[in-house]
Amino acid sequence: MQWLLYSLIASIMFALWELFSKLSSFQSPYLSNILIYFFETAIVFLFATVVKKKLSLSKNGFYSGLVSGIMNLILLTALTTNLLILVAPFFSFAPSIFFLIIYALEKPKYSKKQKLAIGAGLLISFIGIFIVSVGQIGMENFLKDFTLDNGYLLSGLTLTVGSALWTYFLYRSAVKEKTDPFSYTISYSSAAFVVGLMAMAIMKPDLLGVMGNMDLLGYIYPLLGATALATGVMLSFIAFQKTTTKTKIQDTMIAVMANSEIVPLLFISYVILAEWNIEGFLGSLVVLAGLAILYYSEVINN
Repeated sequence: MQWLLYSLIASIMFALWELFSKLSSFQSPYLSNILIYFFETAIVFLFATVVKKKLSLSKNGFYSGLVSGIMNLILLTALTTNLLILVAPFFSFAPSIFFLIIYALEKPKYSKKQKLAIGAGLLISFIGIFIVSVGQIGMENFLKDFTLDNGYLLSGLTLTVGSALWTYFLYRSAVKEKTDPFSYTISYSSAAFVVGLMAMAIMKPDLLGVMGNMDLLGYIYPLLGATALATGVMLSFIAFQKTTTKTKIQDTMIAVMANSEIVPLLFISYVILAEWNIEGFLGSLVVLAGLAILYYSEVINN
């Protein structure tokens, strides 16, 4: 059960990353984005140097960094155009896409009962994550603002596939690639940093001169966010390595928790920021029910 503990703590770390990203975006979301990945790269490099860990390039880490960088550009564009709350719920599809990728490429064998249980678990998890995401503005407001605009749908689809690929490259690096969590994380964060820096230089070149004029919190929040993100990524990496079966159901549960950081974020925001909504708490219970069904599908009789 070590994989479950690691993935649960990782989900909390991802939630803290989201929180500090939110707090650090008050000066500029674009600056916050590149500072987080810069600090993440520096933190992992310094820690690896202290413990004398030899680093190497992770191909899958590099791929996940490129994907993450592109997703962040879409999210930043959505944030600056007030569409973030409409595209964010698309992340709820990612665990299902991750499972379909694994199922297509590795062809694990399941009984009919297991297939039904896995399908039900993924569906319920998707519904739960979706409800929590939408709960930030309310289902009624989400449906009122929902649009079938091609640009909006393309952004949502890109985020869905991108998040699934990010999780898959993380899984593949941990399980298939001969590397370690330090090398993966530094490869991932450095690639995401370069993508973010290039995008800001092209789209917001005036912001490069602002970095030296920020107040202290403008650096502290990204530093805390980077620390949480690096910890979450490495713990998820280790969780994938700790799975004990070949059915890929445990890996799918890790993918669900890695993409549902909004659930622990809901409770953290309630404690720290006094933000509360009934949809979020109901959605959290639904996510837990979906994970329970997925866990049950591992041991169900044929």
